[in-house]
Amino acid sequence: MSNNMSGDNKGRPFKVRKGSRGVQMGLVAKNFTDLKRDGCKKLNMPLKELGSVTLTDDTVVDEEYFSTLPRNTVLCFRTEKDCGYQELLDKVEEVLDLNSSIEGPDLQEYIDKVHYEQDNVINILDYLRNVKSNPAENRHEDEAWFEGLPSKYKTKCQVLRDRAKARVQKYFNLTRTKLLPGDKTVSAEDDVDSTENTVDNKRAKDVLDNLRNRLKTNKYHQEYFDRSDTTEGRCCDETGKFECQGSYDRDACHARHTINPYLSRDTFIEFSSWNLDHQIEKSKEIIPRLKEAVFDNNPDRQVNWEYFYDLLFTMENLKLVHVSCHDKTDHKLTIDRSKMFVVR
Repeated sequence: MSNNMSGDNKGRPFKVRKGSRGVQMGLVAKNFTDLKRDGCKKLNMPLKELGSVTLTDDTVVDEEYFSTLPRNTVLCFRTEKDCGYQELLDKVEEVLDLNSSIEGPDLQEYIDKVHYEQDNVINILDYLRNVKSNPAENRHEDEAWFEGLPSKYKTKCQVLRDRAKARVQKYFNLTRTKLLPGDKTVSAEDDVDSTENTVDNKRAKDVLDNLRNRLKTNKYHQEYFDRSDTTEGRCCDETGKFECQGSYDRDACHARHTINPYLSRDTFIEFSSWNLDHQIEKSKEIIPRLKEAVFDNNPDRQVNWEYFYDLLFTMENLKLVHVSCHDKTDHKLTIDRSKMFVVR
C-alpha cells in the first residue's frame, strides 16, 4: 500500500540505529541515498562499511521499498558482518519446538553456541519473550504505544479495529467513485441518494446501497485486525501476531514474514505498510466488471451484488501480505462471469 511519499521535497522523518538494538536517532531524508549518507553520519559508521538497511524484522530495504515506508519507520543499519535475523530465529524456534521445556540458562547456553553477534542474540530472546506473552492492551499500561493517537482510544483493539475499518471504507469509496464518477459527496457512511436520477444511476445507487448496508451490518469487517475478536474473521492470533499469507499466486509466505502491531509503537507503525491485497484485482477487474453489470440493459437479470461484495471486502479474495510479498504486476486473474447476475 504505497503512501506516495517519495516525492516529498521536504523529506520524511525516520529513526535509525546500528544493528538490532543500537540507540535510535532521528533524521529526515528525501531519498534512499540521503538516508544512507546521513544515517551513517548520525551513527558514526563509515558509509563504505554499510552492508544493508533493514526493518526491525530483518526485511531488506532498497530504494523502491524505501519510497513506500511510513513516517517514523525504524531502520537498522547493518555491516556486512551482521548475521541474518531470520536464520537465528529459525534455529531458536526449532529448538523450542523440539524441547518445549527448554528455558532460562539452558536456552541461553544453546544460543551462546550459535556464533552470531550479541545484539542479535538479545534481540531473539526479546522476540521469544514477546511471542510467549500477551502484550498490554490498555492505554494506561502502555502510554508509549498510543503516542500521537486521539484520547478517545483507550485500548489497542479499538485502534486496530478502526485501522481495518478505514481500509475497507477506502475500497467502498473507490467503488462508488468509479460507478458514480460525477458525485463527490457520498462516502461509505452516507446514503447514496445525491446523484442525478437517471436509470443507470438508479441501478448504481441500488447496488451501492446494498454494499454499504451489508458493510454496516458487518461493521466494516473491523474484526480483521482485532485480536479480541472471537470469530473466524480475525487475521491474527489472540496475542495480535499476524502472519503474511504470501503473494496472490502462492499458497503461503515463503519468507515467513510475521508482525505483531500490538507489541510496540514501532511494530504498529510498520504494520501500516502491510497490505490487504485483492487476489482478483479491484481496479483492473472487479470494479470494471461490476460497472459492466450495473449498466447491463437486460431486464430479466439483476446485479449479483453479494458476489461482488465478497470479492471487494472479504477474505475470500483478500490476502494480508508483507509489503515485499505485495505483487503489483498484473495478477491475470478474472472473476467468474457466470456469477455477475442473478435471474429476477
